[in-house]
Amino acid sequence: MIKIAIVEDEKKIADNLVNFLHRYANENLVKLQVKHFPCTTDFLTQYDGFDIVFMDIEFKNDINGIEASRKLRKLDSVVTLIFVTAFEQFAVKGYEVLAFDFIVKPILYSDFSLRMTRVLQRVSKEVLDTIGISVKGSVKIVSVKDIKYIEVIKHKLIFHTVNEVFEGNGSLNDMERQLISKNFVRCNHCYLVNLWYVKGVEGFALNLDGEEIAISRSKKKEFMSALNRYLAR
Repeated sequence: MIKIAIVEDEKKIADNLVNFLHRYANENLVKLQVKHFPCTTDFLTQYDGFDIVFMDIEFKNDINGIEASRKLRKLDSVVTLIFVTAFEQFAVKGYEVLAFDFIVKPILYSDFSLRMTRVLQRVSKEVLDTIGISVKGSVKIVSVKDIKYIEVIKHKLIFHTVNEVFEGNGSLNDMERQLISKNFVRCNHCYLVNLWYVKGVEGFALNLDGEEIAISRSKKKEFMSALNRYLAR
């Protein structure tokens, strides 16, 4: 599942983008999750991680898209940013915040579709990776990037994802072997965490998207090394 944010104060433009995205998803068999934010302040204060952001530049009653994108880059340095604007001269400013592309209003679906294909080719492969998890005799397919962390309780695996928490079968060691190349690291003997969602570390406490999880003394050095390598990419 690819998470997309539309930050746009003109309802007609936002509705067009939503419709274009749903049409593109149906035509190309892509799973998209789309959320609209009518102002940049709400987008920044409610930001919980996206793969692609469509950002307007001119806002009537809020900070503009360029300034919002500077703040966004402090929250997320890798999200794919696309400006939607009626003013091509803003392109130079876009390079300052590592914008991937510009879409000029009015938006035509034929142009949008071509650009979306390029964007999805650019989006990291880890976004598209899925994993099959055994759940009560069946297999549940989950996007790897949607998994925040996995914990083990009484020999049962609990999967904490962006949308739900569910119980699955297997061992944490097996999960670690499958996910170690996807930036999942043990912070103690019963937690395997996705580094994408790490917001900070203080002492032996890990802030994982607002939740506090303990880091064991034996895992601290290994965990911090993995986190530093991830952040330096």
